[in-house]
Amino acid sequence: MYRAIAPAEAKTYKLAQSLQRNLDAKRLLREAINDIKEVIADGDWPTEVTYVDGTGVKRTVVLRSKGEAENLLKDLESQYQTAKDMTQMLQMQLQDAMNKQQQVYAMLSAIMKNQHDTLKQIIQNMR
Repeated sequence: MYRAIAPAEAKTYKLAQSLQRNLDAKRLLREAINDIKEVIADGDWPTEVTYVDGTGVKRTVVLRSKGEAENLLKDLESQYQTAKDMTQMLQMQLQDAMNKQQQVYAMLSAIMKNQHDTLKQIIQNMR
């Protein structure tokens, strides 16, 4: 019985992990965006900024002007939007996987109930 459930559970678990990684990347991007906005507001050039991009890579750049900071901000906002779209897609996939997993559980439950009822009937017929 476990062999029937294992693939559905594995797929659900894999999707949940992907979603968590995506949510973490989104959070780091949001923090980086806020940091860049603060740098732009401060207006102190040149400024060294360390941030984590959408791929999870830690980067350090020297921003020499407001224009460079705004370009970086646009790039990070674009990465954030991509991560946001990916989050929505992963959430739908995870929901679908969970529904399929629930269907597998329901089917196995029905099979086990049928087996139980059949065995119970056999035992009653023997008496």
